[in-house]
Amino acid sequence: MDAHRHLHLTSYYLQTALQPDFAGLIRAAKAKKLTTSFDPNSDPDQARNDNVFEVIKETDILFVNEPEAKLLTDQDDVHAACRSLGELCPLVVVKLGANGSIAYRNGKFEAAEGFKVNAVDTTGAGDSFAAGFVHAFLDGADLQRCLTVGNACGALSTLGAGGTTNQPDSEKLDNFLGENSLSAKK
Repeated sequence: MDAHRHLHLTSYYLQTALQPDFAGLIRAAKAKKLTTSFDPNSDPDQARNDNVFEVIKETDILFVNEPEAKLLTDQDDVHAACRSLGELCPLVVVKLGANGSIAYRNGKFEAAEGFKVNAVDTTGAGDSFAAGFVHAFLDGADLQRCLTVGNACGALSTLGAGGTTNQPDSEKLDNFLGENSLSAKK
């Protein structure tokens, strides 16, 4: 971990053997001064393992989609779910698919609209969103820019079949942002 700045953990519900170690891995990363993020993804059983909250409490950035946020909090409203999760984690980011994303930090919401694209396959779009968000975050971008970059990466990933075939590099991302959002430019 010494050569890194950030640890992102994901797929909590699929990695059952690793589940007991998730919180410890985040604590170890933070002890090395890394920032951390966590995207538990959806439980295939649509249940909730309450142990996930121990991981959420340790992380700096929580990524969930709207149904996940609602399931984790037993809330019907995404904003109420964000506020509830915000009691556990300093920055909660909710992926809203084609509708963009919202974030909750320090008692305030930030939102960014989604990009209109002709999606081929949404597999991996949430993971691409998180990668874009974290990339912008590590570059020191403000929260609005992080959401916008995340939305762009998620949208671009849907333009090809499979979860990784259309993830953008920096040049493709910059071109897409330049063509699709004047406010997204640095």
